Amino acid sequence: MWKFLAILLSFPGAVLASEMTPVEKAAGFCATNQETYCYEWALARIDGLRFVAHGDEDTIEYSLYDADSGSYDKVVDVFPVLEDPTRPGHLFWGYPWDIADIRLGNVDGKPALLGTRKHGIKVSDEYGSPISDEVRTAILFVGRTTQPEALIEPLNFDPVLPLDLGHDG
Repeated sequence: MWKFLAILLSFPGAVLASEMTPVEKAAGFCATNQETYCYEWALARIDGLRFVAHGDEDTIEYSLYDADSGSYDKVVDVFPVLEDPTRPGHLFWGYPWDIADIRLGNVDGKPALLGTRKHGIKVSDEYGSPISDEVRTAILFVGRTTQPEALIEPLNFDPVLPLDLGHDG
């Protein structure tokens, strides 16, 4: 047992405690969503914050919602970047079925997401037009990629409080 724990602790991508918990499809945002894909996770240490990925074969929207009041108020749209511990040194697009957890940091003792607005990620709608001109924050998740060709350039992530994501600065 101790040998296993020592090996796990020495692995640089080890996640000891889950920071995200999947929300059952019959509950929350996905309960009434009729799109092909709908995934939702609750963040363990950030009360009320939900990460939701929903859409169809052409477009999936990735957003953070404040569900603390019982309703889902969108905080911000994000780009999901995936760290796959089996492929060290590489980052991938975070498809919802590949995401297992999220990396967190802290700001002044508060749990914070690891994000960056300094990236070259571009998205288009199903017709090839840009979805928006605003810069979305790329957020770091953990999982196993099913599409290793979906590489993302190396990025530097900083801790950011969820409510600060929609603001410049």
